[in-house]
Amino acid sequence: MTHYISVSAKEAANLRKTTKAVKPSKATVKDTVKNSYLKINEPFKNLYNIDLAEALAKFPEIGLTKSKTKVQKQKETRETVRRMKNKTE
Repeated sequence: MTHYISVSAKEAANLRKTTKAVKPSKATVKDTVKNSYLKINEPFKNLYNIDLAEALAKFPEIGLTKSKTKVQKQKETRETVRRMKNKTE
């Protein structure tokens, strides 16, 4: 795991040194964020007994939301269809 973090840090440093026109690739950004999250999440979870992602999702000003499960989406779809059907009848 440390190897990936050092690679990402080196790539980030190289990108900062280059001109502003160069943008990091999506893969580089994704890898950096994933490694940062994995590094921070475990101590956070041990301290507060909740995942960092769940804690961040509780603050609407951040703009993160917890995705709905397949069952929740199906239930909402059924309810919407019922409402529309009842309105048309």
